[in-house]
Amino acid sequence: MVLVLRILVLCLLFAVYALPAQADRFSALFSPIDTKRLSFDDKRYLQTALAFEGYYVALIDGVWGNGSNRALSNYSWQELSEAPEVWHMAMLTVGQIERNKHDGWDILAPDGLGLSFLYPFKTGERGGNSGHMINREHRRSSLRYSYTVSDAAKARRLHDFAWESRATWKEPYTVGNDKYVITSIEKPDATRLYVRSDFIDGYWSTILLSAKRRDKDILQAVASSIDKGRGRSIKITDGGYLDRNVLLAIKYAEHLEEKDRAKTPPKASPAQVASTKPKPTPPQTIGTGSGFWVSEDGTAMTNEHVVEDCLRISINGEPARVLGSSADFDLALLKLVNGKETKPVQFSDKPAPLNSDITVVGFPLNN
Repeated sequence: MVLVLRILVLCLLFAVYALPAQADRFSALFSPIDTKRLSFDDKRYLQTALAFEGYYVALIDGVWGNGSNRALSNYSWQELSEAPEVWHMAMLTVGQIERNKHDGWDILAPDGLGLSFLYPFKTGERGGNSGHMINREHRRSSLRYSYTVSDAAKARRLHDFAWESRATWKEPYTVGNDKYVITSIEKPDATRLYVRSDFIDGYWSTILLSAKRRDKDILQAVASSIDKGRGRSIKITDGGYLDRNVLLAIKYAEHLEEKDRAKTPPKASPAQVASTKPKPTPPQTIGTGSGFWVSEDGTAMTNEHVVEDCLRISINGEPARVLGSSADFDLALLKLVNGKETKPVQFSDKPAPLNSDITVVGFPLNN
């Protein structure tokens, strides 16, 4: 649909420039997104892109509701610090175009399975069979696929396997009825397992997905794409609302590049400038939170949302690590790496009576 060079120019310039409204021909890029003008395929493409970015956790089905709007809004505010505009949609789309260029993500429907799902056709490969399971893997991530058709007993054992593998401090997710069953857990080593079974033509078709925590968004995107039958390809409608605005955004990026080149003519050739131009460094986000010591060996309790997605954690300036966490209870258990001795809070031998007063001391803001 677009040249690789144009995609790179778009990503670079939209990340660097403040994007004030320019000539009238580009003003549409800075208007709110009219999701009603998106085709069914456009909506599925954006849902797929949002899932890979970690913002969409639902079925990729082309039905644009509150969940899709919320995911798009969260993407815009988290990544671009403003309400959704058309150029945000274009940036999101370009990111998915890049993924598809490298990995070839599209819908795979294995013969006889009765289910279809996203698969990286360029960087995916068939693994060895294990018993009655067919295995595949993604070379560029830790994502692994296993699938089979079996009777109810064998399908149940796969869900039991996931359940028994779960980390005791992480609440599992399970849902189902007499037509389908889903089990999703996290193992003690932070590997995510997702198992789905559907009753099709008298047998149970089961898909098991696994990935390390760092690739949880890839796993979630694939899990969200699973559907009965032979799903249609993930694509953009040619000449549609999404397609037109991506091309308009590319033209605007080229417009910005020409203005920048006119202001500061490069001393070297364009090829040399393109090869040496530094990429913008993403800002490092630093946050703080409160907690309390629970044992003398440097173990502390805080909220799960405080440590979620953190690359590095410290307590009072000392490096620490996460022992376990629960999103449902919003709790996380941390421990100092150096094992420094600490003075824990005092706990009562008796449980607190109902409606007891609670006194909180301290605040989570960095000074």
